[in-house]
This record gives sequence, structure tokens and C-alpha cells, in this order.
Amino acid sequence: MSTRATLLKSLRICISAKDRLAVIHSSLPHLKPPCGFDRWDFIYGVRELVADGMTLAFPTFTFSFCGGAPYDAARTASETGLFGDWIRDLPEAIRTSHPIYSYAVTGPLAEEIARCENTTTFGPDSALALFEKLNARLIMLGCDWSFCTQFHRYEEEAKVPYRYFKDFKGSADYGRGPRETSATMLVRTMDTPAENDFSTVIDDLHDKGYVISSPLWGGLAEAASCKDIAALCRQALKENPWAYVQNGKKAGYLWDQFNKARARPKLKIALLGSSNLEFMKDALASALSEQITDQNHQIYTPPFGQFPQTIINRKSPLHAFEPDLVFFVDRLEDLLGVSSLDGVLEETLEDIVQQYISLIKNYRLCHRGWIIVNRFALPADTALGSAGLSISTSPDKLVAKFNNELGDALKDLSDTVLFDIDKVGRRLGNGDIFDPRLWYLGRFPFSDAFTTELAHRFSAHALAATGRSVRLIVMDLDNTLWGGVLGEVGVEGIAVGGDYPGNAFADFQAVLKQLSQRGIALALCSKNDETHALRAMESLRAMALGQQDFAAWRINWTPKWKNVEDIAATLGLSLEHLLFVDDNPIEREQMRFELPMVKVLDLPDDPALYASSLLASPWIDALSLTNEDLNRTKSYKAMEKVSSLRSSVANLDDFFASLGTRLTIATLSENNVSRGLQLLAKTNQFNTTTRRYGRADLDEIIRAGGDVLIIGAEDKFSDFENIGLIVIRWNHPGPGKALVDSYLLSCRILGKGIETGVLFWALDEAYRRGLAELFGQVIETERNTPCREVFESAGFKRAPAPGAWRYALAKHSSRIPSWLTIDFHGGEIGEI
Repeated sequence: MSTRATLLKSLRICISAKDRLAVIHSSLPHLKPPCGFDRWDFIYGVRELVADGMTLAFPTFTFSFCGGAPYDAARTASETGLFGDWIRDLPEAIRTSHPIYSYAVTGPLAEEIARCENTTTFGPDSALALFEKLNARLIMLGCDWSFCTQFHRYEEEAKVPYRYFKDFKGSADYGRGPRETSATMLVRTMDTPAENDFSTVIDDLHDKGYVISSPLWGGLAEAASCKDIAALCRQALKENPWAYVQNGKKAGYLWDQFNKARARPKLKIALLGSSNLEFMKDALASALSEQITDQNHQIYTPPFGQFPQTIINRKSPLHAFEPDLVFFVDRLEDLLGVSSLDGVLEETLEDIVQQYISLIKNYRLCHRGWIIVNRFALPADTALGSAGLSISTSPDKLVAKFNNELGDALKDLSDTVLFDIDKVGRRLGNGDIFDPRLWYLGRFPFSDAFTTELAHRFSAHALAATGRSVRLIVMDLDNTLWGGVLGEVGVEGIAVGGDYPGNAFADFQAVLKQLSQRGIALALCSKNDETHALRAMESLRAMALGQQDFAAWRINWTPKWKNVEDIAATLGLSLEHLLFVDDNPIEREQMRFELPMVKVLDLPDDPALYASSLLASPWIDALSLTNEDLNRTKSYKAMEKVSSLRSSVANLDDFFASLGTRLTIATLSENNVSRGLQLLAKTNQFNTTTRRYGRADLDEIIRAGGDVLIIGAEDKFSDFENIGLIVIRWNHPGPGKALVDSYLLSCRILGKGIETGVLFWALDEAYRRGLAELFGQVIETERNTPCREVFESAGFKRAPAPGAWRYALAKHSSRIPSWLTIDFHGGEIGEI
């Protein structure tokens, strides 16, 4: 069979008897035609099909127009295949009028296709819309289906979030001379990775038998109807707008994070010190961009040499900046402006340190957020050498002395913590904190490597201060919590304790146990037999962790990401607050793919480095600890018991009554303020307004006559715990009125009937005070769905303002249910 006959036969196999139009994408090199094949062989086939009544359209796209190149319909060559140019040169062919997405068309429908307005490249009056209306046969001649332009029409129709309309303007000549023209095209946003991946629709086309295939020389010709493609695309994009994006789950997550960041105020951080902090500023900006994707940031540093003035002058840019988080970063050398402490008198240091402490206290008086103060760093080397260890005025001894003074002076300041930067240097282990070259060059206080590591620790403080640190570590068993695979080596072959590597696994468990006792709960997620695994945990005497240390476990053969989802749902935790720890890189990658919001720790290959790797993670930092933190694992276990009881009780009131819930509502005090601030910073789901008040804000509310009340709870499964906060502004917004300014509860307490119970108490209190109305407000966020209907559930009616609720107290009677006991303490009750 001749070359041209072979081509025509293959095309006719791809075209059904009902087809009137075929759109042909091609790649001649991938077809590998025999020697001697030329354009006339191709044109012969085209003219034979046209003689049969077919219309054929070939892409002659010119993306260079997007980059500013002029377009000439008669002369500008196609950038998408040789066949388009071969057809374009035929006298009977028409090239459609679009400077980017043009087609060379020949056949009875050519004029109709050429009349398309193409208001947008893929829209309802575009050539692609007409292709669908006419149910064109889309043919891929040696060309992969991923190059099928028709797919983009359905992205435009579905208004996929990762594309937007962009106008491209330039010179175009359609036969009447060049003129300025524009084309509106749906283009991919650069704000989040969204590379197209049409493999799912391509697989569906093949699986459903919608694709006709025909071998052609060294390649393949394939075809499918436009309406079949349209149906599959529309259904997939309806179910998931990220269906045609590579790693759509991650891309969708990053897009959500990007939009949250655009909507939120920037996280403002100040780095305060006497030296040149530009390198540190850049390193911190990089670390924050990597670790906080749902909020943009802004970093302030004082002009060189003006650090004291920025604090003392209340009209300085620092005070106008109003940072959320402040770092005081000076070493003793920086305060003095010297490279070494050798020869510096103790009296001189005493004066300068007291001035420094005074500056910190001065700023604490007017600053509303967290303040982190670096302890003074030990000098790397001194002229005294080893003899300095026995001299009371040696630099090392002086640094220790003034660190003690710094700690004593700041210990009673609220929301102010000391940070030991020498620990960062010890963890770095590959160089000195100080680099004399950078000091002499530009008064930079730290080496490059240390600056980078310090910035990561500062970003960890930012995560903790803004409630982004993890609350649950979910870990594997085999080769993670112990050495060996239980199903292969049995209990007797498991390595934990004893010699290496067992001792490394034992120490890793000890670190995990300490983190659990500090407030980060633990859970297990392992592919194992549950009975066998739990028995092994209890029988291995060197295990630092037992069943009692885990808030939950899923030991089965279900994909781990599904188990992690289930654990989070059971414990009422957002996936953003989970850290996944597994030695298997495949499991880690699948977790990142399926649940991109979960934090994943990349364990090193050597178990001896497991503990240090975990401790270096920025997601486990804490700026303060409360009793609630220390009892978190117990609280999560109680949640599972409550969930089990609820499933066994038919009547909801009977279930609530069976819990024996007792609430305590207490005014803010020094004993409970840390927990109150922690709840304000971290609570997202049941939080009516998500106002992130600091200590100074709360004090101001109280001075203005409002109440900041800490809500405590206990029941038969749970010991007393401060689980919520409510801010009520009395006689606001006017006389006889009151406003629930903020109301938030820990997610661990939800589902026990407390949500409305607190509001019932607030109504009683407002009525007792002789007020006429109590107002509430809900400012919706992407995560506070659980609290949006709480005011309605408590009997409030919608008020005219957006998100506002109103309760008229004229005929009020108490609605606190009989099964709920509420104690009010107008004085301090403290934390139990």
C-alpha cells in the first residue's frame, strides 16, 4: 500500500460515518513516516476526505504573539506542527482570525468556523465551542492527548481557580494591513504550582472505549468525539476543580493558602538590635515564607545605630509598625560595639546591660504581642584561653553573670521569654556563632550558617506564637519507634534498648515521651497486626512508650493517609496541627501528596539522628506551657470515651446528663491568663470572631468595664480543664446593651452541650444586670464553621448588620439545662 493510501486509511478508521468535522493535532516526527513521504501525500488524504463532505481543522497556533511578536495571518508560520502550514498554503483553506489560537480549515464548514467571534479563547463563541456543538472528531496524529486544546475549554467553563483571563495586545494583519488587536486568553496563574495533567480524562476516554486507535507508520493515530470529551471533563471538574492539575491536592491546598494570605493582615515581626541585622532579616523572611504559607509577613529592623531611639521615641517607625512578635537579638559585644569582650570592665558591662534591660521593659509597657529575648551568646575564643575558667571576670563568666541578671529582670514580664542561642550553636555543630570577617565588613553579629539556623528557630517561635505548632505527632512503629519489622523478625528480633541501634530507638522514644508530657499528644499509625503490635509494645521492657502514652492508634493495612484523616477527625484536630513521622520515604511522599496540610518530618537514615531531627523541627516549639498542655493526652483519650458513650445513648439529653458536666466561669487572673492567651492564639474552629487579643488588649477591655472570662469544665471522663474564653462588653454598643465580643472553646470540648450552655449563662447574667439586649457576632473564617450557628441555637435572632445576632431580654427566663452545673467566680479561681 502506498504511503498516501496508508495515511488516508488510518484517518478514515479514526472518523465515523456521522462525523462532519475533524480537528487534527499532529506531530510528524513521532509518526516516523517512511522515506519519500511529502506534503502532497498528506494533501491528497485531506482532499479525499473533503471530497467525502468532511471539514478538517488544523491548529496553526502562534504563542509568540503573547511575547510581543507581530502576527500576519498570511505569513506567520504555525508553531504547533507542520501539517497546519501545509494546509494553510492551500488556496481553498481558510485561516481563522485569532492571533494566538488560529486554525487552518478546509471543507464545507470552514466559513462557519471562521466567523467565530472568539471573545475569549475558549469561551462560548470560540472555535472550540463550535467544535463541541458540531461534535467534532478530535484526532491525535502521532501526538499525545495532553496536547488536546479542547480540554482548556472546560477549564474556562468551570472557572478553575488556577487560571485567569489575561489580555494580550499587539500588531495583527488579517489581510487588510497591520493593526493593533488584543486577544483574551485564560492563562495559568504563577502564584501556585498548577501544571496541567490530563491523564485522568485520557485514561477515562480509553477505559470507556471512547477512543478509536489506528497504527500509522512508526506511531499511532487516535480519535475521540468532542461530546464524549466534554462530558468527562465537565463531570470531573464539577467534582474537583483541580482534577486536571498535577498533584491537584497540593496545588489546591497551596492556592487556598495563597488566598488566605492575601485576605489576612500581614504577620509583623521586629528584629531589634545594635548591629547590622540585614542578613538576619533576609534569612528570617526566607524561613517564614517556607513555613507559613497562609499569611504574608513583614519584618522591621531599626536603622543601624538607632536601636535605643526606636524604643524610647513613641513616635518612631517601630511603634507605628506595631509588630505582632519582637526579637531582641543583641550579644554583649553588640551592646558595646566591639568584636571581643577581652579587657572589658565588669562595671562597663553592668551599666550597658541595665540600660538594655530598661529598654526591654520600656517596650514591654506598650507592646501587645510576644517578646523573645536572646540570652547573651558565649564568645567563641578569648585571649585568656583555658585559664579563663578560673577567673571570675573572664568573658565566659561575665556572660553567665549577665545572663542570670537578664533572666531575673525579665522573669515576671508577661509574654516575654528568653531564648538560649548557644543551643542553636551546639545543634549547628559546623562552625562558630561569630564570623570576624562579617563583623569587620559590615558589623554583622553572626556567621552565615548560624544566621540561617537562628532564623529557623525564630520562625519556630513565630509558629508557636501564632498557634501553628503541632498538637499531635502520628508515628510509625517498624524502624521508626523500634528497629526492625515486627512481621518479619518477631518480638525477639525487635531492636529497642541495649546496643546500637536499639539504644537510639530507646532515646527517640524518651524524647517523644517528654514531648507528650509537655503537651504534644502522640498517636500510632502502622501497617501491622494490631494485636501483635500492641502485645509487642507491652512485652518489650526497654520501651519508654506504652499504650497509655498514645491518644489514639490505627494499626491495620489501610493506607496511612486515610488513617491519619480518621485520627484527626476522632480527636477533633485540624490536619494542619499534625506531624507525621515515618522512616519510609514512600509513605512520607504519599502523605504529602494526599494530605498536603499535614506536616511531615524527613527522618534521616541513621536512627541515632532521629531524636535530634525531631527536636530541630520548627513545628514543635512552645513559648509557654499550661496545665491543659500537660494533660492533653488524657483529654484526647477522654474524647474517645465520650464518643463511644454518645453512640450508645439514643436521647441527646440523656447523653448530656450522663456526662455530669460542670462548668466554671472565672474572671481573668494571673493564674489563668496564660491559658486564656493560648486559647486566643490557637483556637480556630469554635471561635466566633478569631480576634487575636494580647494581654494588653484584655487589660484594656477590663478597664473599660468589660469582662474577660475563662471557661473551665469537668465531667465524669475528664478532670478540670480551662477550655474556653468569652469576652463580654457590658453597656456596649450603648446603655442597656451588651456584646459577646469573642467566644471560643477548645475543639476537645465540643459535642457535650457546653456550646449553648455558656451563652445561656451570659443571658442570665445580662438579665441580672438589668440590660435589655445581648448581642453576638460571628465573623466567618475558612475554619470556624462549628460555631456559626451557636447564637441561633441559643435563641438569638439575626440583627441587620452582617454576622450580628440579638437577644431581647424583656421576657427572659433561664434556659440553663438541668444537666449542666455552672459556677461563677467573680474573683480569681486559678487553674486546677
